[in-house]
Amino acid sequence: MHNSIYQYFLYTAGFDGVRRIASCDGTYRCINTKCPYLLSYKKENKKNFQQKSKADVVCGCCGYSAIAVPCMAKKVWEFENSNVIVYHSGTHTCEAKPPLPDATLKAEQFFKNNSASKPSQFPYECLRSSLHDGKTIEEVYSEAKGLTNLKKIQNIKQKVVKEINPVGHSFDALAKIKEATDKYDPYLLWKVKDGRLDGSTIVFRTSKEKLEIAVQMQLGSQHSLEEEDCFLDAEHDRVKGMKTINLSVLHPTIKEIVTIASMECETESTETLCDFWKCLNEVCCYSIFICELILSGTMIN
Repeated sequence: MHNSIYQYFLYTAGFDGVRRIASCDGTYRCINTKCPYLLSYKKENKKNFQQKSKADVVCGCCGYSAIAVPCMAKKVWEFENSNVIVYHSGTHTCEAKPPLPDATLKAEQFFKNNSASKPSQFPYECLRSSLHDGKTIEEVYSEAKGLTNLKKIQNIKQKVVKEINPVGHSFDALAKIKEATDKYDPYLLWKVKDGRLDGSTIVFRTSKEKLEIAVQMQLGSQHSLEEEDCFLDAEHDRVKGMKTINLSVLHPTIKEIVTIASMECETESTETLCDFWKCLNEVCCYSIFICELILSGTMIN
């Protein structure tokens, strides 16, 4: 452990930067002859301690007052011209803790394959796999040490999920919803396009009832809606990370503004507005075509 970090400018030949020095705080040892650590591992505890107060440090295994072991070593950082050199000065008398096994790569791969799994499931699956592979108890115990930081595992999962769904939305879920809603109304999710695969991301939504209003607004329809103006606007806070384009009209009968169609997109631009009108024309043509088939008796709705 290093403490008392300070820095100074050292004017020496060939060095024109800042040097920082940290003095080592040393470590502690437990001299209790009945300490569980001593009885289990046949050596004194020099790693696991708890600081009750600034002057009171106790053994983390038995609670016995710890004996301080001073260390005169220092850690030095030299900063010069955007480069840094780190080295130790003196000899450490304290016992360093070995680094824990790093399970980051294994955790990333696990959550890429199982994005719906809870963070707590990863350590369980790792240890079960190790035992199934016939690893020794020592190997399993060593691997388990790298799985104790649940917060780190949670952060890894969050990072992986964000890479899979950058704005927090799942197109797999949308595909399943569309498959279900198409049985009742094929226009509820008319078009779902993932921009990571092709061009821009869009989700176009409307309904049978709203399309009837759109058809009634066409010139020559001889409907009261034929004379009404439509309004196009965009919302920036309806869906996280997306813009929502809405086409609305004031319905003269119910005296309320009715949204004819909506489309989620990544940006509000000429390209996305063209995509919106293209989708609207496409769905209106399809709706009229289906209505004509039904009226002619060719198709039963």
